[in-house]
Amino acid sequence: MRTRSASRASYRVGLGVLVAALALAWSAPSLPAAARPAEHPSSVARAAGRTGESTAPQALTPVRVGMQYIISDSGLLLADDLGYMREAGIDFQGLRMDNLDLQTALASGQMDAGGVGPTAAVLNAFLRGVRLRMVADRGQVTPGHSYLALVVRKDLCDSGQVREMADLRGRRVSPQPPSYGTPAWYLLSKLLENGGLREDDVDLVPLALADQNAGLAGGTIDAAWNVEPGPTAAVDNGLGVWFRGGDEAIGPFDLAFLAYSEQFAGQTDLARRFMTAFLRGVRVYDDAFTRDQGKAETVSVLTRHLALKDPALYDRIRAPYMDPNGTVNLRGYSEVQDYFIRHGVLPQTVDLAQVFDPSFAEYAAAQLGPYPQ
Repeated sequence: MRTRSASRASYRVGLGVLVAALALAWSAPSLPAAARPAEHPSSVARAAGRTGESTAPQALTPVRVGMQYIISDSGLLLADDLGYMREAGIDFQGLRMDNLDLQTALASGQMDAGGVGPTAAVLNAFLRGVRLRMVADRGQVTPGHSYLALVVRKDLCDSGQVREMADLRGRRVSPQPPSYGTPAWYLLSKLLENGGLREDDVDLVPLALADQNAGLAGGTIDAAWNVEPGPTAAVDNGLGVWFRGGDEAIGPFDLAFLAYSEQFAGQTDLARRFMTAFLRGVRVYDDAFTRDQGKAETVSVLTRHLALKDPALYDRIRAPYMDPNGTVNLRGYSEVQDYFIRHGVLPQTVDLAQVFDPSFAEYAAAQLGPYPQ
């Protein structure tokens, strides 16, 4: 299929650019100014403003944290806003960065921590000697928490043209680029397979997440494979129908991870303190979204930091599940690598035991004690 070939070629170009950037990042002198926004003040300033305390900045250790400021960053944002990072002696410096820039900055040590997953690009960089460590869960697709979902155009569902997965045969389905290079693409392939379809049976049209609902509205795509709040917004605006959740592909499935740079991981005490504060934030998130405890207060924090400004929306979206102990679930990841290799975006498998380091989360969970079930 022409679309498939073109998107695969596009992926190879993008992969080459990323790998080159990761390799060059070792000698990069500094982050671009755009990666150091002023609109996210440190926890020191915010805490001092709330309590009137005079806090000596030199008493805290700065930690640079790259984020896209999306729902799976909630644990980090709560840990900072609620003062847990400050209590751990950390000046949390949150920086808004896109995924490519964050991967490069983590690999070079210009960023200490951030949200990065085992994409084909990251695994390719690892094979070329570029190191970073994935240290904790940051968001899983599970029943009731399927924040990755397939939404089908409402007119197609209302007319009865699309009732089952098999009815998507020959239709335009839009996942997020890069083509065939992320775990989300693997999940979509499994969802199609469960419905009796192969990837070649649909027309895959990669679109950025922000453009997918516009594609549904304009009729340029028939279905979007999107993460929250995209699916809920499509339903709320009458553009689409929630058709299948990612948990129906394979579940539970870990889709988002917290990563450390090698340099930061080498500062064991600091990295452990950071993880302990992070898991405190995750547990506040879990209290709100899995136990409905303190949800209003938690949502008030998230609306200050995320693009989701309507508190009522947090009752409608399917928020990701986050493990209260930071335990990473690698179920399905050997198949993910096979998928990458089959599509020519990864030359060989990577020993994931060399990429994932559970020691920091295990230490923090032991300090915090069991999370009530």
